[in-house]
Amino acid sequence: MKSIFKIATIVILSAHILACSKKEQLAPGMMDKYYHVKVDGIELPVRVAGKESSDVALIMTHGGPGGSSQVFRLSAGIKNMEKDFKVIYWDQRGSGITQGNPPKSQITTEQFSKDLDAIVEFTKQIVGAKSIFLLGHSWGGGLTAYYLTENVAHQDKLKGYIIVCGAYNVPGGLTASRQWVLNGAAASIALNKDVSYWQKAIEFYKSNTQITADNFVDHATYLGKLNGGRFNKNVKVEKGYLPAFEINAFLNNPFFVGHNITYKGESVYTSLNLTSEIHKIKIPTFVMWGKQDGLLPPHKIPNDVVGTALADDFIANVGTPKEKVFYMEYLNSAHEPMAEEGEKFSKDLKVFLDKFK
Repeated sequence: MKSIFKIATIVILSAHILACSKKEQLAPGMMDKYYHVKVDGIELPVRVAGKESSDVALIMTHGGPGGSSQVFRLSAGIKNMEKDFKVIYWDQRGSGITQGNPPKSQITTEQFSKDLDAIVEFTKQIVGAKSIFLLGHSWGGGLTAYYLTENVAHQDKLKGYIIVCGAYNVPGGLTASRQWVLNGAAASIALNKDVSYWQKAIEFYKSNTQITADNFVDHATYLGKLNGGRFNKNVKVEKGYLPAFEINAFLNNPFFVGHNITYKGESVYTSLNLTSEIHKIKIPTFVMWGKQDGLLPPHKIPNDVVGTALADDFIANVGTPKEKVFYMEYLNSAHEPMAEEGEKFSKDLKVFLDKFK
């Protein structure tokens, strides 16, 4: 959701801005091209990078809401995929480096799904990919799950689906996340660690019984203190390239979408729960999750009255034949396994793509 892939990665991007400002020297046979796909008056930026001769494409759908796919390239788990495949990076409307000023009426899950379908068609028709895989991380996992279930014909365009720490049940996931932090606060107090800080956190949650767009940043701050967004601190940041004007757009866009995006006319924070819909997903599916994820916990959290378990619930409900459903849990990762355990992540993902391409 919003802050981990926004607050944390904006800091990372800012810290590495100079390293990312010089254009990369491409190895023979590699490509890095920019396009714009226009949908309903907004030009969505699309970057196609990777092995030029490959007819297999991986479409990256970023988190947020309001993040950017550009930061995927700073993680080894995604950057490594460019060695063997074409990787399609695109930014959702109002997000990342997207140009234009979409009205709030267009900041909806339904519109974003229409945009995603245009990216899939672009990947097929313009990029020329014969085998297309769809990856959704965090909020992107919710968006991609909606895309696959609101019109099951969309699945005919794809070879497989990868959901990474996916926010397909936002209110349930955030309820579990709230309890995850409360459990951590109680444990810290019991150890006489930062007692006043965590007492203040407990008071915050007494006043905020539901996590919404308005209080999410505060929640994410407490979550980060407990390493629930990024568990592995020894992360190598890959070098990448962003033109200066795109960096500026990225840094100026972050909060508009998160505070305005809706599902069926209501904020996604309180309304987007696709648990009852994901039985419609029938294509090969790879579920990838960080065991330490406190933002969207993969398993049931003690004392969580709702009892949401994001990874377990997805696997239990997805309609894909069980022999084509795969699960990988990253023991030393929280919400960003593609960065926290990038080498293993890319190897696992490559096996899945090679198996079903």
